[in-house]
Amino acid sequence: MERLRVNLRWSKRGRKREKNKVKLVVGLGNYPEKYWLTKHNIGFLTVQEYVRKHNLKWRKEMFHPFLSAKDEGRDVLFLLPLTYMNNSGKAVGYFRNSVDPEDMLLICDDLNLPWFRMRLRYQGSSGGHRGLESVFNALGTNKIPRLRLGIDRPKDGDVVEYVLSPFEEKEREDLPVYLSAAFATVDRWVDGEDPQRLMSLVNDPDYVRKYFGGEDGAEI
Repeated sequence: MERLRVNLRWSKRGRKREKNKVKLVVGLGNYPEKYWLTKHNIGFLTVQEYVRKHNLKWRKEMFHPFLSAKDEGRDVLFLLPLTYMNNSGKAVGYFRNSVDPEDMLLICDDLNLPWFRMRLRYQGSSGGHRGLESVFNALGTNKIPRLRLGIDRPKDGDVVEYVLSPFEEKEREDLPVYLSAAFATVDRWVDGEDPQRLMSLVNDPDYVRKYFGGEDGAEI
């Protein structure tokens, strides 16, 4: 996969949280390599690049429909389903008895949010996102935290063709900044930031540009 340069300066780690409670961070997307740099795969790409930047190692267990990477120091498992997006529940369902739904974070794209907009929720409907819907059905609940990354909606043309299209040149230039914001959000969620405070921060329409868009950014 083509490597992206990602600024990790806002990715803060090490806050204390409850011991011996594993958290699961899942990047939803389509596994075949031809989809890796498409709009629909921005959640998948976020986890893929997070693991690479933190020098974690992917593992593939026989007969398991996912890749996993463990951050031993923080008891966090990162997951990439090897299914297609619409069957993500087959992968996440393996953890229904070992990880509580509230300790899972699903990261996915969102057509209804503009580019550079993020939305964090801790429960609620899938909003028509079939990857989320598959996971909710597999676990029997929609009370699962999810981080949506806006990819904008096409002004015209077929939606399926749009989401499966590669990032445009300007979007590729923006990706390091966008992923930096996503990485920082993942870290704050993993470290147990107060949900209301974190949603207030991340759901600010100017969150990405305000804290990650400039040369120096601003302290959060």
